[in-house]
Formats: sequence, structure tokens, C-alpha cells
Amino acid sequence: MLCPRCRSLIDACDVNLDHLVAKCRHCHEVFSFADQLPASDRSVKLRVPQPERLRVEDDGERRRIVQRWFGPMFIFLGFFCVAWDGFLFFWYSKALDGGPWIMIVFPIAHVAAGIGLTYYTLAGLMNRTVLELYDGRLEVRHGPLPWAGNRRLEAADIQQLYCDEASPWSIAYTTITAWNSHGRITEVNLNAVLNDEHQVKLLGRLERGQALFYKQELEEWLAIEPRVVPGAIS
Repeated sequence: MLCPRCRSLIDACDVNLDHLVAKCRHCHEVFSFADQLPASDRSVKLRVPQPERLRVEDDGERRRIVQRWFGPMFIFLGFFCVAWDGFLFFWYSKALDGGPWIMIVFPIAHVAAGIGLTYYTLAGLMNRTVLELYDGRLEVRHGPLPWAGNRRLEAADIQQLYCDEASPWSIAYTTITAWNSHGRITEVNLNAVLNDEHQVKLLGRLERGQALFYKQELEEWLAIEPRVVPGAIS
């Protein structure tokens, strides 16, 4: 069996015969192969397999999905930040020791970039995302380092969930993880449609399989019947 996106060979251990889905290790595409079966065998309800980086917890009162941000990219960024910040420290130690004023002013933009990149790297090493349903509320938290995107919604206000590709102007498209080996965008948003038709982004910068798994679990938790949303991916 070949991946429909990158045409790589799918290993047998990455095929789920119970739900007729498979996952490509090369581009992380999750796809159904139900259309390759006789029509009489297609009645099985397809399910998205749980990605390795997601952990589902259910203690009866609270249901949650936990995702660590950590990945190999942040190890590389850690070394990069040490080199970047170390150079700036050396530069300013010379500039403040009797150097001309231009040495202090010139690298200010580099200092701002270093601070932002260092904070992003620390967040990637330490943070996790928790999506939790409890007491009739749906909550999304990022921490322990503060990060934008925390959400709290009343579960009864959510009428639909859908996934779409991230905006080409989002920060997700500027990172080295935004492109697979074939130059295609792989990052997806998870969104909610509220009863007043207002749309809210719950999670961003997800792999396709992760986003679809979140959607699948939330639809079951909230007893939402999936329906087609314009612009959504399936």
C-alpha cells in the first residue's frame, strides 16, 4: 500500500485493519483505504488512530487530552539560542566597556529576536497543552510558561467542530516544521462553531492526524454529529 500524499510504502504495523485507516511515517498523512475494499465491507465506522504524542485521560469526571510540545527541533533551537545569546553577551560586554554608542544601538533588533526565540524554545522544552472537558465546560490551557491561545467555552455552546489548514500568514508557516519533504503545508487548526455561528480556533499548529483525533474525541464527548463545514479538511 502506498501513501496517497507522498507515495511512500506503508509498513504493515502502520495499518489499522479494524478501522481501515493507515498512517504514513514519512509525511504523517492519516488516510482511509476503505475505498479499496468491496462495497459490502465499507460499513465499518472509520476512526482516527491515537497519535503517539497525545495522551488521553478519563477519570469519570474529567476527560482530557494532553500533548507535550517537546520535539527534536527544540534541542536544535536550544543550542542555537546558546550560541546566539552568547554572542550578544560577548558583544555587549565589549560595547559597555568603553565602546562607541553605535555598538549598543546596532544589535537591538538581534536582542529582541534572541529574547523571542529563547522564550519560544523554553516553552517548547517545558510546555504542554491540555484540552479538558469538565463540569460542562471545555478548556484549553498551555503552560507552565504563559502562552497565547488559552480558551474556556461552555460545552453546550458548541454546535460543530472542524479542521482547516493554517493561514499562510501564521507563525506556523515560518517554522522549519511547517513543511514536509515534499514542500506541502502539514499544519492544521482545530476550530469550533458556536450556537451564534461565531467560529473559535481551539488549537493550532497541529499535525493532520492530531487535529482529526482531537475532533473525533471531542465529537464523542460532546455527542456532536459530524457534518460538512465549508473549507474543512476530512
